[in-house]
Amino acid sequence: EVWQKNAQIQELQAKINPHFLYNILDCVSWMIRMGRNDDAAEMVVKLSRIMRNSLNQVRQMTTLEKEFLLLQDYLFLQNMRYDNQFEIRVTLEESLKEVAILGLLLQPFVENAMVHGLSQRQEGGYVHVTGTKEEGWIVIVIEDNGCGMDEKTRNAPGYGIRNVKKRL
Repeated sequence: EVWQKNAQIQELQAKINPHFLYNILDCVSWMIRMGRNDDAAEMVVKLSRIMRNSLNQVRQMTTLEKEFLLLQDYLFLQNMRYDNQFEIRVTLEESLKEVAILGLLLQPFVENAMVHGLSQRQEGGYVHVTGTKEEGWIVIVIEDNGCGMDEKTRNAPGYGIRNVKKRL
């Protein structure tokens, strides 16, 4: 059963990564043509960290600190795609940095905030991700001011969210 779950996770990564990779590389190409070489170089560095983390998820467990760093890189790349029009903030309480978590657990939620929520905004958008400890519980909040979801969408989670539920 464990090998089956690993295969399902690897299948998910294989489906998501090419689309994300294409979009980011397209943005890097555009930046180079516009003479924004420093931005393009920074995007390549962050993209390489994300790809390395994806490939290393065979062991599947990571720390909240590493997961939050991955989210920062991901949000940076997505924000660059939208010409830095959004406010991005990722903060993790110091005491939670070494807490173990399934790798790539939070990314689908953050992706939904960016791609489905904020991509429709012209300006003034934000995504804030915070990790705190409250009354003994670890609380992760992903907050955005995107367009929201209608009732049908709210009750029918997409592929990424369904996969997170299965993994949990």
